[in-house]
Amino acid sequence: MSETWARSLESLKNSLPLGEYSVWIKPLKAVERNETLHLFAPSASALKYINNHKNIESAVLLAVADFDKKLKVSFGVEDKTKKPVDLKKQQTTPLFPEYTFDNLSLSKKFLTPYLTNIVQNDALQEYHLMMND
Repeated sequence: MSETWARSLESLKNSLPLGEYSVWIKPLKAVERNETLHLFAPSASALKYINNHKNIESAVLLAVADFDKKLKVSFGVEDKTKKPVDLKKQQTTPLFPEYTFDNLSLSKKFLTPYLTNIVQNDALQEYHLMMND
């Protein structure tokens, strides 16, 4: 992550409403290259929202300019055509290497009492809340 963007994020976190910051600013990916900070939204709809809400776009431009006046800012959409690297580590048990979490199957015999317990606990909590009001 760009140092300028990291500092700008801190500034934006304090200047924008938490909801706007969390939903529209924090997910942006930043790449700094050739005196331009490229900010990539996770989707076209997120980019459209930022472009349509000039207060958010202006806040980003001002925050970046506070830390680097020469740096230009461009907005775009993250390229999701790149295949992610599979970092999933295969978990095995020491006794049976063929048993992994990927092929774990929980039986109805196990799940029924477990789910019943959850439903009963939720009902008890609701009852206590009603009684304390």
